[in-house]
Amino acid sequence: MSMNTEQRTGRVLRSLPDKRVVVLADGKEITARASGLAPRRGADVLIVNPGNGWVVASWH
Repeated sequence: MSMNTEQRTGRVLRSLPDKRVVVLADGKEITARASGLAPRRGADVLIVNPGNGWVVASWH
């Protein structure tokens, strides 16, 4: 990851089509893409933005 990669932790509010989820992070709702299984509602997630949009990095 490059130095300017943003990352935030949050909680999944809801799922969207195409393996996307809406995450509440720092009081904002952020839409992020999941590469594998999409996390469920209520899951704690780490999202990163390498410059081309938010992606789910990990969750539990």
